[in-house]
Amino acid sequence: MEENIKLVKDFSHTPQIMRQGIRAYQKKFVYPKAIVKSVIFVLLSIAAVFISGMLDEKIRLLGYLALVGFLALAYREIFNPLKQRDNIVMSMNGNGIIPLYRLTVKDKTVEISTICEKYADDEEAEEIDEELDEEYSEEALKPTIIPIDDGFSVIEAADCFVLVCSDYAYYIVPKADFSAEELEIIQNISN
Repeated sequence: MEENIKLVKDFSHTPQIMRQGIRAYQKKFVYPKAIVKSVIFVLLSIAAVFISGMLDEKIRLLGYLALVGFLALAYREIFNPLKQRDNIVMSMNGNGIIPLYRLTVKDKTVEISTICEKYADDEEAEEIDEELDEEYSEEALKPTIIPIDDGFSVIEAADCFVLVCSDYAYYIVPKADFSAEELEIIQNISN
């Protein structure tokens, strides 16, 4: 049985939208775990100094080394998500290619597919685009089908939506490419 199609729309990202969407995802899924781990590492560093202070002077050096090691691990837990966000945005946009995606919202699934990749602001890009359009057909690029179930959620940020499939997979959809009715459909996907 064919599902009822609620929305079909093409969109692309800007670096700012990608950064905002990744940040919204990290706020919900990455930072809570990172904060807990950082607190544990800080507590371990305090415990290492306290315990080493009660022991022999030769062992105190190990306590201070443990302090530095645990504080470095705490810093890494907070800094890594920032670095990951910048690396993802840079890798997606650093090569001058702007992917064009298609979002299809159905009753029980969401499909996201790559339509084609366009080169940004280049005269030779028009020739390359024509070659890409001929090379990529809809049959060649299969969509990612995401079931709308308990694991699916929509995070709304200022300029984008983040469609979360699981704790590790998400898709960023910019609001600017959609009308008010289409935005309402996206907001109510998981309802």
